[in-house]
Amino acid sequence: MELLYRKRTEFAVGHSVGVNATPDPENYEQAVRIETKVVPAWEVAKVTPPGKDEIPALAGLVLSMKELAETPDGELATKLNPLAEAYDQWIAEQEQKIPGLAAEYQSVAQQAVANCKTTLNRIKEGIALISANPEAAESFRFANRAMCQQRVQSLKAMKRRGGQDATLSSFEENPTWYPFQLAFLLLNLPGLTDPNHPDRTGETNAVSDLLWFPTGGGKTEAYLGLTAYTLGIRRLQRDRFGRDGEHGVAVLMRYTLRLLTLQQFQRASALICACETIRREDPEKWGDNPFRLGLWVGGGTTPNKTEHSREAIEKIRSNQAYQIINGTPHQLTNCPWCGYAICR
Repeated sequence: MELLYRKRTEFAVGHSVGVNATPDPENYEQAVRIETKVVPAWEVAKVTPPGKDEIPALAGLVLSMKELAETPDGELATKLNPLAEAYDQWIAEQEQKIPGLAAEYQSVAQQAVANCKTTLNRIKEGIALISANPEAAESFRFANRAMCQQRVQSLKAMKRRGGQDATLSSFEENPTWYPFQLAFLLLNLPGLTDPNHPDRTGETNAVSDLLWFPTGGGKTEAYLGLTAYTLGIRRLQRDRFGRDGEHGVAVLMRYTLRLLTLQQFQRASALICACETIRREDPEKWGDNPFRLGLWVGGGTTPNKTEHSREAIEKIRSNQAYQIINGTPHQLTNCPWCGYAICR
């Protein structure tokens, strides 16, 4: 942390009052002004992931979900390799800066670069997997198609919930990934494809990836993409690895705030609708059993038993919702796919 924030000097601390400091633009270790503020203020810049304009090495990278969903096996690597190449180049640039750091930072900087190289190798392994494994490639296309459809349909549903006319032709029909989202997806593919992969079974080297990014930066899209891939690869693998790919729980999502839970549940619902739409077009490939999504936030909010669900719906329909004591399954008021109100 000291290395990462070495240019963020704390010049003063306020006690019972706020304090603002204006750093010297020529020397980050000095300030040209310190003042007290009754109401402190701090400008937080919006974090937008860099694209092809900022990183020219990304110029050949295909970020279009629709295009990736339509790319045949032999061409996926060509469209994805620029991501690994750009990351490799960036790592080399960071490594060259290590000799110029203070002595106390050099060892931790070298470890950070080593971690980056490990991540790079995982991204390359993901690209190699979908280049050599037809099932992985098909699941990757499935995930991109599902993500593309849910993005467009979610925009349509949002407009309709607001009382506006919404037709698909009025929306962007070619949503794209941010580079970091695509990287997060690729580096996790090997572990999701093979239940015996060291990423998930290694006694000392199994990993649990943390996607650390500011609110509104695109974390949800990244893990929803992984969710779609997981659903797809399980269906193609069927009962391999001693599991039933059409049944059981494939993904768990946990949230700590109720408002966030419902908002994320609605986005996940749109993805499941997209996956189910694809499945119905080709049940021979994706299975006869529908994709499902459930919500459990405690017996006081959602029913624990089917009988309680039936009772709750009957009370809602008879305008007696205030009498519900075992929670209600009526968590979404509008369909996440079309946006129309869900009838009671």
